[in-house]
Amino acid sequence: MTLFAWRLSQKPPSKKYPYGFGKFETLGTVSISILLTGGALGIGFHSYNLLIDALSPTMATIPPGIVQDVFQAAQNLPVPEIGHVHTHAASGHDAHEQGSVLDPNAAWFAALGVLSKEWLYRITKKVADEERSSVLLANAIHHRSDAYSSLVAFAAILGNWYFPALPLDPIGGMYP
Repeated sequence: MTLFAWRLSQKPPSKKYPYGFGKFETLGTVSISILLTGGALGIGFHSYNLLIDALSPTMATIPPGIVQDVFQAAQNLPVPEIGHVHTHAASGHDAHEQGSVLDPNAAWFAALGVLSKEWLYRITKKVADEERSSVLLANAIHHRSDAYSSLVAFAAILGNWYFPALPLDPIGGMYP
């Protein structure tokens, strides 16, 4: 979408568009923003549902009070459920009983993601600066945020592999 919008915006004026095609770059930027916002909302709703499901067994044991009231209110919010939520509490078995679920070789893919996305950021940013294109700059910044996300995944994979007993999940904590 980015490349299409940018190429279209570079076309010279025509009879139909006497002021040029520059607005298509803005349209491309807005379209990408809407798609990214929709993806972020989907991830947020999914995470919210997972959190509510993960906290439900613990909250059932907490005595009545403000914490219980806040949780009940949060549990009753009309949040769309994205996909099927299957948590540890609902599954009836513990993944740690089977050994490590995470293969440390996944770190190679996360490292490859960091390097490739940072490389894409740099070349896209260079072209965006040369062409003074806001849609290419937005795409470059998106590549940089993907590189940061891959870096976090890389650290989490290696941390889980190197410190298997360390509770990297502050809400889930240690498993018995």
